[in-house]
Amino acid sequence: MRKALARLTGVAIRKLSAVARRLGAPAIPVSAAMLTALPVVSSQQALQDVAQLFVGGRNQELAVVDDGLTVGVVTR
Repeated sequence: MRKALARLTGVAIRKLSAVARRLGAPAIPVSAAMLTALPVVSSQQALQDVAQLFVGGRNQELAVVDDGLTVGVVTR
């Protein structure tokens, strides 16, 4: 069975409960707290190159995209 792949719209941040309290949850949609400008890498990129994106910047997560489809997310 082939996995269904979806287009990435955003990623909810790790401290979602803190954001929910600050924004006044429960009526706030996830879209109000998600990241939408996520850096993108390919599944074929070398791990060493991807690791440098974490070390050299403030990135905490990167979307893995192949042929325009999100196939995963890597985190620091």
